[in-house]
Amino acid sequence: DNKLTSIPDSIGNLTGLNTLYLSSNNLSTIPDSIGNLTGLNTLWLHYNNLTNIPNTIGKLTGLKYLYLSDNNLTSIPALAFGNLTGLNKLFLSNNNLTSIPDSIGKLSQLKYLYLYNNNLSNIPDSIGNLTGLNYLSLSSNNLTNIPDSIGNLTQLNILSLSYNNLTSIPDSIGKLSQLK
Repeated sequence: DNKLTSIPDSIGNLTGLNTLYLSSNNLSTIPDSIGNLTGLNTLWLHYNNLTNIPNTIGKLTGLKYLYLSDNNLTSIPALAFGNLTGLNKLFLSNNNLTSIPDSIGKLSQLKYLYLYNNNLSNIPDSIGNLTGLNYLSLSSNNLTNIPDSIGNLTQLNILSLSYNNLTSIPDSIGKLSQLK
């Protein structure tokens, strides 16, 4: 909640840090040295002007909570995100994302996934690997279909699909008996 426009590379020296809150600033980039913060549990970067995330974020394998909503992201680094297997909550809403990489399916600990209000036209089949997911918001995108693998998400309590261009819903949605 300041007017920061940059973060010094020396932030990577704070290796004992477990929470980093840099939300509501004017940041347009994150230094590669962020990958040195391997003790991070929570990273708040929402409400900035970020257009990309460095690949080094993939080194933050202990990360549980990642907040990247309300930026100008057009993509996320596929390989890096696949390494964040301990994530519990991932907030990517209110960006300009056009696709989600297949590597999202590696985030086996994910419980909450917020992808609403982007420019997504499809969701990878690998989303079906997130079998522990409780909350999935895909509203306000450009989706025309949902992968059949969505039926694997049997722990889902909430599925939000409103404000898309869906022309059909897969039969597998009937397996989601936990939906409220």
